[in-house]
Amino acid sequence: MPSSAFVSVILPVYNAAPFVAATMASLLDQTHRNLEIIAVDDGSTDNSLEVLEGLAKGDSRIRVFTKPNGGSSAASNFGLAHATGDFVARMDADDLAYRTRLADEIAALDGSDAALCSTEVDYTFFKGRVFYGARRPTSPQEIRVENIFGTFHIHPTVLFDMRKIDRAALRYDESFRLAEDFELLSRIGLTHPTMLLPEPRLLVRRQNHGSLTSRLHGKNPGYHFRVTMRQLEANGIAEADPALLALLSGSDRVSADQLQALSIWARRIRSHPGYAGAEAQAYARGLSNFTDNLVDALYGRCSTTELLGLLRASGLDGYVSKFDRLRFTLGASGAASIGRVTGMLRQTRRYMKSSPASVLSDHLTGSALTGF
Repeated sequence: MPSSAFVSVILPVYNAAPFVAATMASLLDQTHRNLEIIAVDDGSTDNSLEVLEGLAKGDSRIRVFTKPNGGSSAASNFGLAHATGDFVARMDADDLAYRTRLADEIAALDGSDAALCSTEVDYTFFKGRVFYGARRPTSPQEIRVENIFGTFHIHPTVLFDMRKIDRAALRYDESFRLAEDFELLSRIGLTHPTMLLPEPRLLVRRQNHGSLTSRLHGKNPGYHFRVTMRQLEANGIAEADPALLALLSGSDRVSADQLQALSIWARRIRSHPGYAGAEAQAYARGLSNFTDNLVDALYGRCSTTELLGLLRASGLDGYVSKFDRLRFTLGASGAASIGRVTGMLRQTRRYMKSSPASVLSDHLTGSALTGF
């Protein structure tokens, strides 16, 4: 089946005209040839639609649709409604799929009971340079635990096995402006094992070009907590609490009584005894993500002393990130200033550690390398 499997690639496109031709080339050049690319122009205001229609004239595997702007979830659902593949892949319009991405993911899923597969990624922060990403050998059990608290799978690398997933269940919740991938992938993970290929199979652009992620750079923890509460309840850790969800999704000042209720809830999550070994380590990594979101939801809505008291009382003070520690010490503006400086240093270090784009010749060919 793997070599003959039909793959539908869902490609939402919004104002990606400078990048989408190279993205499309990386998909058309896959070693797995039996595919269709469902490109959904989400009301772009640049010439993305014109670029897509021109590409479709040169390859019958490209299907182009256009719709009024409605966001990534709506565009993805529009594409899913037209997908008939044995497998469904998700792709972003500014990234590049390495040539064996689909073949490797199909082979992994075909020999597994997992319902979806993702991969690690490499990054480009500077034109002509590539930074090698992480390589995490992680079990399905660890993935399930980490998915309680945040997105484990990198969205544009995901391949869904439609032989194992109900097509009606493969739909994004359009009420999520952010974290729609966390909502969908964790929901599938509640009833199916999922897996990761530790070797990168995608190049992610991290240059400032107005992508959805860069335009929505501000966090909104409410979206994450909607999913996390569902995950906590499904895993027998803590019941979902509508009042706490409303509190964590809001912006009003938090009272002492509300902080006390949050402390009791968070302490129950912190002290959950249900995991051991590698799964316990995965739970600890998830708690770091949980603490970040908790601080983001409460910062500025109570005093620093009150927030630190909540973290100490719940046992989460050891999971606070370096940036949040700076916020507690220097305030938001001071932390932002330090963040800008460290960001510049981080970019310099990335450049020094990166390799020339010529190293991509093993993974990409022809027009997929345009712009590098």
